[in-house]
Amino acid sequence: DCAKIALDFFTAQKIPFWEMTPQDELVGNPQHENTTYCLGKTGLYLIYFPNGKECRLTIPSGETAESIQWFNPRNGKSQDPESWKTAPALTCPPGGDWLAIVRTK
Repeated sequence: DCAKIALDFFTAQKIPFWEMTPQDELVGNPQHENTTYCLGKTGLYLIYFPNGKECRLTIPSGETAESIQWFNPRNGKSQDPESWKTAPALTCPPGGDWLAIVRTK
């Protein structure tokens, strides 16, 4: 069930979604087209890829990339977080839609 997967994700990852705002311009989508979406706040960015592929993430001034973790919204499974110092390029794993959890410091 998609709703349960989403609820479990936000709970397990301790995502304060109520503090986050749409920031699609950080992923090159200022027109909010169905390409890539970003929900973020200082220190945490969720980038959703409805059709897979890749994007460039513009991390706000004063922040640096720390880690990235991929979440599969189709089955609710997360990959292990990885140290990520090579921002801004993001390339999805193969096979459908994905969510990237990017943490900055």
